[in-house]
Amino acid sequence: MGRPIPRRQAKGTVRQSRMLPAHTANDRNRTLSVDGNAYECIEVLLLDHG
Repeated sequence: MGRPIPRRQAKGTVRQSRMLPAHTANDRNRTLSVDGNAYECIEVLLLDHG
């Protein structure tokens, strides 16, 4: 039936963002802080049938 869906990767990303806020810069070179505890996260799977 194929390979299993890699749910561990999504769960690990959410867990990591809740432990330590991520910092990123936008196109205007402004630093943004993303606190994983401030958001509700869901797992998403994208399928490419191309």
